[in-house]
Amino acid sequence: MKAEELFDLGLRHYTKKEYPRALALFEEAAEHGHVPAMLWSGVCYDFALGAPQDYKKAFDLYTRAAEAGNAEAQWRLGYFYLYAQGTSYDPASAYLWFERSAKQKDQMGKQLFAQAQEEAEWRYRELLAQLPNRDPAALYAAGLCCKYGIGTKKDAEKAKLYLSRAAEAGYAPAERALRE
Repeated sequence: MKAEELFDLGLRHYTKKEYPRALALFEEAAEHGHVPAMLWSGVCYDFALGAPQDYKKAFDLYTRAAEAGNAEAQWRLGYFYLYAQGTSYDPASAYLWFERSAKQKDQMGKQLFAQAQEEAEWRYRELLAQLPNRDPAALYAAGLCCKYGIGTKKDAEKAKLYLSRAAEAGYAPAERALRE
């Protein structure tokens, strides 16, 4: 059976709430590279539908689907980064995945990205208030904000300045960021 047929059959079982069978079919289709099947397999593990809840498996499946361009998987992956489900807390990665989803006109992605932008702008202002103290962690965070346009406009020159100051203070992550 082709991946698309496996996926369609999986959806039929899913709508009948036959989750174990649906998950098995989604996983088989996902093994053949079917991106929506990766997403739906992740949903099953995320919400314990057909298998015990497993955030790590859901994270891995959302990652594969998101990297393949699936907008829903992108915002779901951002959510996992934001709430440390199946991965470590990483609000910058959450922001970037929400942004990718929003750029594809996904409604939930746009909503989450708008919320993330508001939060990032507030946090960026808080970071700027700490800069006169020359706190290396704050300089590093402000540098990343400028580098990636999180909470502010992208500004490579300002990013390099903040990251360089943090690196001069011996902050190793800033040294790595400057090499990238």
